[in-house]
Amino acid sequence: MRSELLRMAAVLMLMIGGLHAVAAVFAGIGAAGMAGVLPTVAAMIVAAGMLRGWRWLAWLAMLGVIVATGWVLGRLGAGPVPDVLHFLLLAAYAVFVALTFAGLWQGRSEPAGDRSEPVEIRQ
Repeated sequence: MRSELLRMAAVLMLMIGGLHAVAAVFAGIGAAGMAGVLPTVAAMIVAAGMLRGWRWLAWLAMLGVIVATGWVLGRLGAGPVPDVLHFLLLAAYAVFVALTFAGLWQGRSEPAGDRSEPVEIRQ
């Protein structure tokens, strides 16, 4: 991956997956079922894809996290998961969106100087 900001966002996504795993334990894995495990698996897939440099996945992940922020806000005060964990998720989501947006805003890095362009422009 060329952007260090996107790399940091990918590592943060792994931590978000860990927070979701802890939330699933509080909710009870048997009671939560796939709905408790699915965010953890999705976060790991997104982090792996972003570490491979898949910018399209970073765009989708950023949009998904914005939607997930609303879902977490709706869960405050409800259920067995402590609100502190929800606030940690909200903070991690906010930092992830900021890092991803900044990394995508930078664009791709320049190609290596020793490589020629595939098409030569003649004047």
